[in-house]
Formats: sequence, structure tokens, C-alpha cells
Amino acid sequence: MSDKTVLMISYYYPPMAGIGMLRTLKFARYLAELGWHPVVLTPAHGSHPFTCDSAEGDLAGVTVIRTGYYDVPSRFKSLIGLNPNLPVSCQPNVFGRRPPVSKLAKRTLRSAKNVLLFPDAHIGWYRSALREGLAAISRFHPAVIYSSSPPVTAHLVAHRLKRITGTPWVAELRDLWSDNHQNTDLPRWRELLETRVEKVTLSGADGLVTVSDSFANRLSGRLGMMGGKIEVIRNGFDPGDYKNETSGTQKKFIVSHMGDLYGESRDPAPVFHAVSRLVARGVINPELVELNFIGLPRGSSSLSHVGRLAEETGLEKVTTVSGSVNYQESLARQQASTVLLLIEILTERGSWVIPGKLFEHFGAQRPTLALVPKGGEVEQLLDSTGGGQAFDPRTGEAALEATLEAWYLQWRDTGTVVFDGRPEQLKRMTRREGARQLAAYLEKIAPAGQAGYDNYGNTSTIIDNDRQ
Repeated sequence: MSDKTVLMISYYYPPMAGIGMLRTLKFARYLAELGWHPVVLTPAHGSHPFTCDSAEGDLAGVTVIRTGYYDVPSRFKSLIGLNPNLPVSCQPNVFGRRPPVSKLAKRTLRSAKNVLLFPDAHIGWYRSALREGLAAISRFHPAVIYSSSPPVTAHLVAHRLKRITGTPWVAELRDLWSDNHQNTDLPRWRELLETRVEKVTLSGADGLVTVSDSFANRLSGRLGMMGGKIEVIRNGFDPGDYKNETSGTQKKFIVSHMGDLYGESRDPAPVFHAVSRLVARGVINPELVELNFIGLPRGSSSLSHVGRLAEETGLEKVTTVSGSVNYQESLARQQASTVLLLIEILTERGSWVIPGKLFEHFGAQRPTLALVPKGGEVEQLLDSTGGGQAFDPRTGEAALEATLEAWYLQWRDTGTVVFDGRPEQLKRMTRREGARQLAAYLEKIAPAGQAGYDNYGNTSTIIDNDRQ
């Protein structure tokens, strides 16, 4: 095989859908065009609410190895007599109680989850991925291993493969591990264990890739990695994915949010309040505005929260919600919107995050209205690109309301809101350019020549004796 073969270990790849899948899929596609041979290791069937056609991952120049997968959470629920396809908190007969589950039951279940699902809910993939990864290295002789998280189980697999074969390894963190902005309720023992396992695991990597400067700084401080070992490769957009021409005008003033809100942790309430006040003042005609929430999981607390906000603010008739749509439909709806809404958790950790959907907004060439921590990565990126406006609702909603008023009046007078994104900045944020950056980094990490990684003994014995 070519000395530019890379073994890419990624849980999120077709048939699993989502923003994490897109990053690996686009890297594989464009690395192949740049002369690399990506060999993608991924589950044939995982546990994820959003799926797509697995054929979407079958790309020219890319080899895909789909492994087995053991779904630990579903198996656990089946063992205690619950429906494996529903969240525990939504099921009757949990400890003899009907919903809502008692506080004691919730604590018990949370403790069980922290013990069984370490380091994450996809630990059941480890054995199959390790077995198939060893076989792939023996067959394809990759110059480098590339693992992508979440889930961090991918890094445990890559770490073990490097120890066995000596193949150089680059770990990509699309979200942080122990500093993950969504880990807000872990017990102290679990936090300490996460930190220890993270350091032991990632310190064995030959290089790290992440998606923001703040993430890189946190990783550098935690792991002591300096001197160019951490590469920042932002998410991006692919101009070729946008099949429709961006509409010059919109018949209504359409504000759209794409994806889940994760309960109430990403709260659109300030937008509802601002629009309600503008309607009350006579600025906005309620018959000419739409608040669209696309991709809210059916039966989720996010869906309930949006419904309550619409009712409380009197905006039920202008609020629409819908479930998951395919990727092309999602992009088309973004292009047909007037303004695109982005919301991040309002914490210090949230300030480090640049959601992948922001780059889709850039590709759709629609202005972004962002509710994010002040001074964080999103605000800085919007300032540098001219792609929209960022507001921290904790500092008040007056500026948000004023911007919505100005944008609505611009739409009323012209039929649209102008996207002021700076082309010279945005052209550096395409998926192709990200792949070029990754290719250069992999070439720096990979050895000049190939070693012969052919004989590891019995693969099953290696896995059974694993003491990772």
C-alpha cells in the first residue's frame, strides 16, 4: 500500500449521521483526492438517533471497514426489564414507580451509568474495533492512525493499536474530553478518573488535532503538549453541498434554528421574548414572521420547552417545529431562511466551543444570530468574518432586540437581510482547505518509510489479555 495510508477510527460515519460524521466523511473524501488512502474503521450499526444511507460513506479511493458493536446501555436496560429504545426516565415501572422517576431512582440510575458507561456510552465498540483495527494494520500498513472523538472510546482503541504495532497516532478531539462543556453533573470521583485516563491515553499520541484555539489551550495546559504538537483545524463547509441558489428575497422574516437544543441548556427564550416585544410595539407584523426549529427529537424536553415558550409569549402561530431532516434538506432550509439562530450553553466551557453548524451558516450565506458567552470563540469568529451578531443574554436583551428590529426593517424594505461575510476569510473555511491542513499535519507525523506490521500473534489473545 501507499506510504500515505491513514487508518481513520471514527464512530460517526455513515450510517450514523450528524455533524461529527460530516467532518470525518469530508476528510476522507478530500484526503483521497490529495493522494492519501483513508481506511475508515466504524461500526456497521451503532446507537444514534439520526442515521443515513451507509452508501454515502462509500467514496472513491476510500476503504470502509464496518465492525460489530455491542450496545451496553440497551443491553443494561433489557436486563432490568426496560424498553431498550427509550430513555430510562420516560419509562414506567422503574423501581416500581411511574414517571416522573423518583429522586432516589434517578440517583441510582445515574450511579449505574457512571460505572457501566466509562469512559462513554460506546465502550461496547472497543473489542470489535480493536480486533478489526489490528487486521486493518496488518493488511494496509498505514503510515499513521487517526482517531476522532467523541466518543473517546475511539482513542482507547487507537492508543492500544499504537502500543501493539508502533504505528504513529494522531488523536482528534472535536469536543474536549474531561473538560467537555456538556459534562455538568459528573460526580467528583468520575471527574478525577476521566482526567487521569485522558492524560494517560492522550499522552501516548504523536499529535493532537482539535477545532478551536480555546480547546488547544486547554489540552496544552492539561497534557503539557507544546511546540506544535497540537494542530487547530476548524470545522468548515463544502460549497458543493449547497445545491440551491441562495434566494434573493424571502416572503416572510424567517428565523431558523437547526438541530437539538439539549433540553433547556441552549435556551431560545431571549429570542421569543424579543420578538414578542417587537410584535407588541407594532414593529413586527406577526403574520410576516416565522420562528422555525428544525431537528428537535420527538418527545424530547427541547420540544416541550419550545412549545412552552411559544405559548407564554403568544407566538404559537408563528412557531413551527419539525423533526430530523436529511442533510440536503437542512441546507436548503438554511438558504431559504432570513436569519439563522445559533445557541450555546452559557458557561465558561461554552465559551470555548464553535458549533459545527456555524460553518453551515457561512456556506448558506445567511447572517447568524448567536446567543453565546460574551468574548468566546463564536463571538470572535463572527467578528472576524462578518458572518453575524453575537449576544450574551446574561448582559440583557436590549441589544438583541435592537438587532432583530434593524434586521426586520431591512427585510421589510428589501426582502432580505444582507449577509456581510468576508469572502477572503470564508474561503479558508471550506472542508477541502481543512483536509489540506490535515494532510500536511499527517505528513509531518508519519514516518518517512514504512515498517512491516504483519505479525502480532493471535488477535483474540491480544484482546483478551488487554489491560488498557
